[in-house]
Amino acid sequence: MSIVIGTAGHIDHGKTTLIKNLTGVDTDRLPEEKKRGISIDLGFSYLDLQGEKVGIIDVPGHEKFVKNMMAGATGIDIVMLVIAADDGIMPQTREHFDIVRLLGIHHGVVVITKCDKASKERVLEVRREIEEELGGSFLSGASMIETSIDNPDSYQEVRDSLSELVKTIKDEEQEKIVFRMSVDRSFSVKGFGTVITGTSQGKDLKVGDSLQIYPGDRVAKVRGIQNHGLSVDTLSAGNRCAINLAGIDKEDIKRGSVVATPNSLSVTRLMDVEINYLSSNSKVLKNNQRVRFHHGTKEIICRIKLLDQQELKAGDSGYAQLILEKELVGFTGDLGILRNYSPMFTIGGVTILNPMAAKAKRFDEKLIGKLKGGKSDNSVKLSSVIEELSSKYPSFEDIKLNFGSAEDITESLEKLVKNKEVLELTALNETVYMHKNFLEEKKAELLSMLEEFHSKNPLLIGENTSTVRNKVFSKKFKNKNYLEILSKLEDDKVIKVNSGLVSAFDFEIKLSKNQEKIKEIILKTYKDNGYKPPKYEELSKLTSDPKELKRVFDMMVLLGKLKFIEKDVFLLDSDYNNLMMVINQLGEGGKEIALPDVKGKIDTSRKYLVAYLEHLDKVGVTKRVDNARVLV
Repeated sequence: MSIVIGTAGHIDHGKTTLIKNLTGVDTDRLPEEKKRGISIDLGFSYLDLQGEKVGIIDVPGHEKFVKNMMAGATGIDIVMLVIAADDGIMPQTREHFDIVRLLGIHHGVVVITKCDKASKERVLEVRREIEEELGGSFLSGASMIETSIDNPDSYQEVRDSLSELVKTIKDEEQEKIVFRMSVDRSFSVKGFGTVITGTSQGKDLKVGDSLQIYPGDRVAKVRGIQNHGLSVDTLSAGNRCAINLAGIDKEDIKRGSVVATPNSLSVTRLMDVEINYLSSNSKVLKNNQRVRFHHGTKEIICRIKLLDQQELKAGDSGYAQLILEKELVGFTGDLGILRNYSPMFTIGGVTILNPMAAKAKRFDEKLIGKLKGGKSDNSVKLSSVIEELSSKYPSFEDIKLNFGSAEDITESLEKLVKNKEVLELTALNETVYMHKNFLEEKKAELLSMLEEFHSKNPLLIGENTSTVRNKVFSKKFKNKNYLEILSKLEDDKVIKVNSGLVSAFDFEIKLSKNQEKIKEIILKTYKDNGYKPPKYEELSKLTSDPKELKRVFDMMVLLGKLKFIEKDVFLLDSDYNNLMMVINQLGEGGKEIALPDVKGKIDTSRKYLVAYLEHLDKVGVTKRVDNARVLV
């Protein structure tokens, strides 16, 4: 991990001059910046601190360019809060300091510039003013160094202070799942092509790797990487860098874009967040208020849906949904800044709790509970994500992608499966996951559907399994995984599955008196005729209710009381079982089964006997060999 230092402070307080004296590099690069004498956009350099190379970002101080300042503040580890001795603390000093605090920056030094333009008494007064302003913050007690153009040694004191601070900052372990970087500059270099800059996060990046540009699906190859002015083959997390991309124009990738490992991130337009509303605000934050949201290097207009409060007063915090007007890539735990829409000023900070949120109602206690739990327990957030994804029957990769975090979710997922909060369904080496709440919803839908089905079809065993899958679950639900769910519901005594038909567990076919009478007629007729079964037309002559005859007949076929042989030929189940026994006895030991042998055992005509034997061939009981048959 490399350290990145950034400036913060009011316009014309000497931030760029400070960096020039520390590094020898003038970070004002635009002609307009030279002309106006102020920083408009971000300036970049690096500093060698006793052998430790650190990146330096110079941010603009003018209130019109605060959004550029925030783009630069992304990825900063140490802030140099710059305050001019003649002016003291000014509006942008406070706003910049609010921003670095809200972005989770915890290390810094204070540099009082232009001490040659103020009396000793004024410098002392400014020091006291700064100590009072920063009291209780992460800069309380931080090094405070006085500098002036006519005292070169004062800049060495800044270097020494930064060097000591760098030593105290430990590498923060970053999960190595994906590489990602918010782009703060995109430009073209003659002979090389498109170059982007930013601060790297996550997984190492190598020359030759591919990067996807988000939002969007464009993919570019990494042609070269520079870090601190030197070409490198591999880039680790936390480094200021320039990446030369092949196969893409600079117009296709702008500030605010995110480059990342291909197919590793998801874009969103709705996220669950926690808002910290600054105590300096003079007005309340209202529900549905339109604001500017700064995340990474991007600014997006959004509306705020307050979830747990009617409004936020100064100094309050609360849960909300950000309804974004454009697509954004965000991770759980990412920090962002909220600014008033117009006039523009910083009003608060945001912590992303769920970047892939579902539309929700206000004051939903279930959602608010999840958001509170998700702050402290990764598995609570993961459970919520899986519940939202369950209708898509997500794989591990789908869950990881939608979890919106660089953290490894394996352990948390195993915990949820072990606690039976999430079901793990594996078939043909494909594993999908389903939340128990989703299964409960589907169970209720299934029982409701079966209740309606049984009401309309009292003589049918149940609904076809494929129809159940398509109506209750989804055509996209893999059949093997679906059968696992049916098996679980059978074990739980929710349903019964018989011959590809699904019924409610407690469902039993109940016949009316008329239906019972018809059933007895059918049974008697088939029993009397034996292996010379009646045609359906013959049955219809025995009853005056053809509709009920068909219903009862179909029911008996589905229940297996009548066995289908061929068109208009059925056998009683008892006769069918006897036929099977005869065939097995005749074919025992591999003996051939001849047609006369079978006819000697059962009383039937040649026409029916041929039909029976051809049926047994079709269902795989026997196979024909010349003029005889053998058991398969």
